[in-house]
Amino acid sequence: MAKKNEIKKINEDRPRLAAVGEAYFADYMVGTLHGDEKPQIRVDLRNGNQIFQTYSSYRSLAPDLIEYIQSVVEYIPLKSHLVVNFLLSDDDEELTKRIQSQFIGYFSFDFKRKREARKRDDRLVFFFIFAGIILLTLYGALTAYSSSLPSSDALGNWLTIWGQILSIASWVFLWEAFDRLFFNKTEETREMLRAAQLANAEIVFLYDRHPSKTGLKTAAPKSKGKP
Repeated sequence: MAKKNEIKKINEDRPRLAAVGEAYFADYMVGTLHGDEKPQIRVDLRNGNQIFQTYSSYRSLAPDLIEYIQSVVEYIPLKSHLVVNFLLSDDDEELTKRIQSQFIGYFSFDFKRKREARKRDDRLVFFFIFAGIILLTLYGALTAYSSSLPSSDALGNWLTIWGQILSIASWVFLWEAFDRLFFNKTEETREMLRAAQLANAEIVFLYDRHPSKTGLKTAAPKSKGKP
């Protein structure tokens, strides 16, 4: 009875939770739009926040920084042209060049890696389909041959067993191909397009030494073109 009441309470609370979720997403999207309606993400690199990976000699962005950018951009439509705002305390031209170069380089390589992985996956799909068809053909041939033998024939019994093994193996290959083609490929394509979106993002540097208590004061943007 207690469990039933708990489930009822959860069901009654679902509209409120859905409304809260929609309000949060709407507020988030309003906060990520420029005046020209370009989605933006804001990355605060002030106050000692780590920019580059330890031991990388300033040649690799920090993993936490990459993870944060990827988590925030997940809510932005893939078709949108993205703007990435990096907030810095001082105008350091050498630092901005390094950040821009590493950002574009990382996500360009990520796109290349994901595209190659999808091509390999496509080749595996064809291999699994081909292997599955071959094994099914062998299964059919063994079944036809074993059925022509007397039921007491030991060879016929062995062929029947091997035929069942081939049948199972063939469907395993075909299911793997189906899974990769209709389930994995959608997510792989999305990840590849997301990497391309980030690699082609507009990079803007903002400068403000003193963040306000309620948020970040926006300084005049200084846009850096791609090298």
